[in-house]
Amino acid sequence: MKFKVFFNALPKPEQVAYAARAGTTVSYLRNHLIPGRKVPRRKLIEGLVKASRGMVTYQEIIEHFYFTEK
Repeated sequence: MKFKVFFNALPKPEQVAYAARAGTTVSYLRNHLIPGRKVPRRKLIEGLVKASRGMVTYQEIIEHFYFTEK
């Protein structure tokens, strides 16, 4: 599943929980990562994948930041 689609489909409380599991905040996700303004470090990428509990793969995260139109 595409990273942006996955995150935006989560209800607000689950977005908060997801961000916490990944080691970041909802604000950082919404302002920097979802729009692709910043590319996270490897540790955060791995956290985003793990926190998704199988819904988003490492490859899909990489594609979000490197291979999609912003």
